[in-house]
Formats: sequence, structure tokens, C-alpha cells
Amino acid sequence: MASYRLCDTVASLDIALSVLVNADTIFIDCEGRDLGETGGRLSLISLGALHPIPGVAADHLSVFLIDVIKLSEDGILEPIYELLRRDTVLKVGYDLRMDAAEFWHGHGVQLETVLDLQVADIMARAVRREGLDEQLKRLVGFVPRHELRRNREMWVNVQKLNGLDWALKDLG
Repeated sequence: MASYRLCDTVASLDIALSVLVNADTIFIDCEGRDLGETGGRLSLISLGALHPIPGVAADHLSVFLIDVIKLSEDGILEPIYELLRRDTVLKVGYDLRMDAAEFWHGHGVQLETVLDLQVADIMARAVRREGLDEQLKRLVGFVPRHELRRNREMWVNVQKLNGLDWALKDLG
């Protein structure tokens, strides 16, 4: 079960905060123009949290779509930023590199206690004991085959990053 709420007013942001401040884990994704780059601009923060529904076995997922552009007045988003800084709340996302860079460079917010599932995907390959041959197969199409065969050792530490769909396929 899931619900989605656009937060483009202080009142709707307060509703989001009333749910999110009680969460142990928050799901995060950001959208914007050139996130994490000079001149980039954050426009949307998506935050989700699971919480129990009394009398129902499944948890409810509440997703809040925070309109950063509309709520960009000084201080309005500070409670959200404080939540993202909290080391007692696990933030979970996929490929958070540019999101984290945007928060840090654009808003002075260092994300604490983060699980980036793209990094987890790379680490899972080692846990599954994926060998060098499998690793190099992933690079075919990005690096010429003859280069992979000729300089195998040069590519030992190079990993192809999956999108979330491919990571899920890899994991079965």
C-alpha cells in the first residue's frame, strides 16, 4: 500500500515531517538540473517512509514529493535538511552520488547514514564470488574486446555500474 503527497506548501511539508521524523529508514531520490554540478539546481526531493497500519499485516509506504523550487524561501526546508543530516536515520537510495553532491555543495547538507543500493550491488558481486571473467563481460560494449583480452589486469578494479533494473535482474 502506498500514498503520494506533493509538498508545495508549508502545511503539506509539516504533514510530511510528522511522518518522516518517526521513521528509522527513509527512501530518497532527487531530481533537478545538473545535480551536483556548478550551476545545477535541485527541484524535487522524494522521501518515503514505511509505517505500520493498525490491524493490517503490511506496512504503508508514504512518499512525499517536496517541491524545492516552491519551498525555497530561507529556512523552510531546514527541517528536511536536519532529518537528512541525522545519523540515527538510515537513508536508502540508488546512485546517490550526484544527489549527495548537490546536498553538500548546494545546500551545505552532508547526508549521514546512507545505503546506496548501487554500491551494494557492486559489493554483492564480490559476495557472490563473481570472477574476473564475469566482471570483464560486463565491460564489453564499453571497452573493446581486444583491449579486455590484452590488458586484463588493467581492468581488475573497473566495475560497470548497473541501473536499478539490471541490478535486480542480477540478483534474481
